[in-house]
Amino acid sequence: MDSKTGLSRDKKMKKLISVFLLGASFIAYALEPIRTGDSLKDSADLANRRTALRCLSNATGYVSDGNYEAALSQARLGIAYDDSISDLWYMVAACGTASGQTRYEILPVLEKSLKKDNWVNYNRDNARLMAADILCETNRLKEALGLLDAKPVLYSSDAEFIRVKTYYRLGDSASVS
Repeated sequence: MDSKTGLSRDKKMKKLISVFLLGASFIAYALEPIRTGDSLKDSADLANRRTALRCLSNATGYVSDGNYEAALSQARLGIAYDDSISDLWYMVAACGTASGQTRYEILPVLEKSLKKDNWVNYNRDNARLMAADILCETNRLKEALGLLDAKPVLYSSDAEFIRVKTYYRLGDSASVS
């Protein structure tokens, strides 16, 4: 029994194996075969995508450590290898928010992540929430509601908070009710 975590060695090993299998399935899903007919180009595109996904993984690790500068650097490097991965654009926006960038600087990056719509992880809803909040704060209220209510509709405490704030700012009788 580990005194820090309270887990037995067997439980730790099972947890480690499940994390490994989850990571392997993530990589298998994220690395769909690239086929253009030109084997050299396909190989280069696949290598670039793998490198970009490695950068995304590194950026995610840096964010969890609170090192937003390193995370931003990794996200930008990943974009240089494959700019089609929406998660990398979202990571740039999230790091920008953490480092004090303005809404004006962050919103276009979020919009690009949403427009690309090529998500590897589960960041799409987080990007929609962040963009809706920025739209609400910049008085683009109908756009904020449209983003929250687009399919699939976002239902969470954060989404409901942004909805209420947006309806309040609309200020008409239909919004209040």
